[in-house]
Amino acid sequence: MVRYVVIFLIGAAPLMAEAKPPTVRAMLTFTPGYLTAAKTTTYGLGGELEIYTSGKVSMRSDGYALVGKSEQGGLKQNFQGFLGIVYNFDKLAGMSPFMGFQPGFGLAQMASPTYSDFRLMPVFSPFVGLHYFAETLFHFTLTFRYVYGELLYPTVGSVSMSEIRLSFGLGFHI
Repeated sequence: MVRYVVIFLIGAAPLMAEAKPPTVRAMLTFTPGYLTAAKTTTYGLGGELEIYTSGKVSMRSDGYALVGKSEQGGLKQNFQGFLGIVYNFDKLAGMSPFMGFQPGFGLAQMASPTYSDFRLMPVFSPFVGLHYFAETLFHFTLTFRYVYGELLYPTVGSVSMSEIRLSFGLGFHI
């Protein structure tokens, strides 16, 4: 039994090693969400690119694309891009918590014959999350964010695009 524990600890040692802070981080995420006004679950894919400067502040850009939803009608397509800053807290038991704010833009289309064209909208998003840098090149990330935006149509008025999202994924860093 002791032999198996020693073999496990030797094999897991690289995962527990203290990695140096990365300078650039990129990843793909699976991003389920919940449109608060439409009360609809969404499924999206996201991408992140983060550049670490000296200190605890980094610059991060995110992209998002809707790939599915639980209800028919309503939102047909949704693409969003963000650029903002992130504050990275001190590591805590191998985990690296962070929080940030990103303004951005969205390009969305409703599934309706009355207003079916793409519309550009401003969006903004506060977020919090946790990185786990497992190896020298790989990391796992979990992010919770709120996205606020409204589509404006001349004949209908505004359509709320507010959404709560949970993103998780595997990425690379150098």
